[in-house]
Amino acid sequence: MSDVTTCAACGAQYFRAQGATCVDCGAPLAGPVLAPGGDEVGYELDDWAGSRRDDLSKALADESIAHRWEDAELVVAEDAADRVEVLIEMLDVEVVDEPDDDDGGGVDGAELLSALFVSADVLQSEPSNKAAVIELLEAVEAMPDRPPYGIDAEVWKTLLDEADAVADLLAEEAADEAVAAAARTLRASVRPLV
Repeated sequence: MSDVTTCAACGAQYFRAQGATCVDCGAPLAGPVLAPGGDEVGYELDDWAGSRRDDLSKALADESIAHRWEDAELVVAEDAADRVEVLIEMLDVEVVDEPDDDDGGGVDGAELLSALFVSADVLQSEPSNKAAVIELLEAVEAMPDRPPYGIDAEVWKTLLDEADAVADLLAEEAADEAVAAAARTLRASVRPLV
């Protein structure tokens, strides 16, 4: 009965399934299903958006790699693990600059960059300005590890490092000259992005 598709995660069945995702639990429906048992390897992909997991399921289906989803964990046979790791790495690289359900932790990237720029702009000339210090520290606290949409990962890492450097100097109550210099460097890095 090839017209029936069974969700590997929750067991829901669909007749002539039109979508690639289970309506009941959200798990991808694509590809051969790996039955429980045998030597298996699991990959926790709970930091991936549903669309990325769907893309991975499609890639696995294209290569006829049997798999199943247990919530956000991908389970494959041990002998397929090497190829699956390659596919996971390829998708990780491809989507580094694309929006993701978890990117930014709900933080607005434009607002965050604006706060960094304005606070660094003030601190470069007034290193002890309390409002600017608070704004910068709050912005640093809100900065996610993953870059907001449209920002290169290396550029984001540089911003993280530079913002942390200013925050560290403020926490250490460093000399005004040191804070001003670090703020100037941060402002110069943020400026092209705002």
